[in-house]
Amino acid sequence: MYCLVGQRVSTMLSHLTARIRNYSPEEFTATQQKDVLKHQSKLADVVQLLQKVFSVPSFLISVTHFSNCIICIAAIVKKFYQDEHYSLVIAWVFMMAHSFGGLLACLWIAGSLPVEAGALQEEFRKKMRQRLLSVSKSDEIRFEVELVKKSNFVLSGCGIIYFQRSSIAALTGTILTYAVLLISKG
Repeated sequence: MYCLVGQRVSTMLSHLTARIRNYSPEEFTATQQKDVLKHQSKLADVVQLLQKVFSVPSFLISVTHFSNCIICIAAIVKKFYQDEHYSLVIAWVFMMAHSFGGLLACLWIAGSLPVEAGALQEEFRKKMRQRLLSVSKSDEIRFEVELVKKSNFVLSGCGIIYFQRSSIAALTGTILTYAVLLISKG
């Protein structure tokens, strides 16, 4: 459910960005800006609810997947050095791949939210600059500041693990470090 809602919000942010991109600077009036801000605000509310409901479960799931990866690496190393049957080693490899895939899916999908929100903000700013240069009305209401202030789309697990795509490299490095450590001790 966590990944499905996260993916849906990410898709809706992407569609909102495309909608802004399709406006000409002259068409991007205060009414359209307000409409974009309203949609973005609703999506931010969904993300806040998602964070509230799934903070602890997403943390526990992530820790479980990470721990499973480490345990599977330890089992693979132990079985490999004990000349166990290769089918057991292959079973552990599949279990590790499953755990790493689950961890990767959570990080990738939840990490797409700040990426899409950043793209939305950038497109909004770009369209506002184009409008300012082409229309030259300084007395217009500008919603740009409001859009930037309200968007925090970074999900976390209990405020400990922040689900961003950059975390994928860090966790992969940690798992590989443990693997090398276990192999050197093995």
